Amino acid sequence: DGTPLKHLQRTGFDLHQELADHLGPARIDYRRLTCAAVSVDEVRAVQKPPSKKMQDVEWVDRGVTGSVPLGDEGTIAQVHPRKLCAAMWEFSSGRGSALRIGRVVRAVLDGTEAVTGVELDDGTVLEAERLVMACSPWTEEARLWFPLSIHLSWITGVKCHSILVPHPDCVLTQAVFFESSRPLGDVDLEIYPRPDGDCYVNGFEGEEGRIT
Repeated sequence: DGTPLKHLQRTGFDLHQELADHLGPARIDYRRLTCAAVSVDEVRAVQKPPSKKMQDVEWVDRGVTGSVPLGDEGTIAQVHPRKLCAAMWEFSSGRGSALRIGRVVRAVLDGTEAVTGVELDDGTVLEAERLVMACSPWTEEARLWFPLSIHLSWITGVKCHSILVPHPDCVLTQAVFFESSRPLGDVDLEIYPRPDGDCYVNGFEGEEGRIT
């Protein structure tokens, strides 16, 4: 809340619930879960953990110095990105959607500078009523599709690295954002457990900056 994306985030949260209801939650690994921010002392983390886990923290205890809940099942949800995309494409392709692979070089505009399509690098023009730019780190490149008279907001982001840690013997239901004391470096970790027991681990460092 309190950001320009507040309404988009709330709409997206409700939309993912609708997709889960339609496609089936198990098919796309959709579920509600809790989330907590956990402060960790990296020196204490290598020592023997306490005999009891910290209250409200489902599975972290080693080196923990404090925690703050960030949300519960009413505000936190999870979905498997690849499974969601596969299910949506299967639904769409069965109803006439087609996949075109190519590199966009220009947005086609009418006299009012409204988008009417895109031109690919082979000269093909695809007509469109709406243009959605979802190119992840390369979204900034879309600026080159438009004339200078069209103003687009800058795209910013943080450099991240991620790994998938298999853990089939335990299914966790709480995501955890670690905030460390950082004697080993300026790195924070985000842990997202999945329904099959795997954990998606995302680590980021540095400050948010413009993506070029």
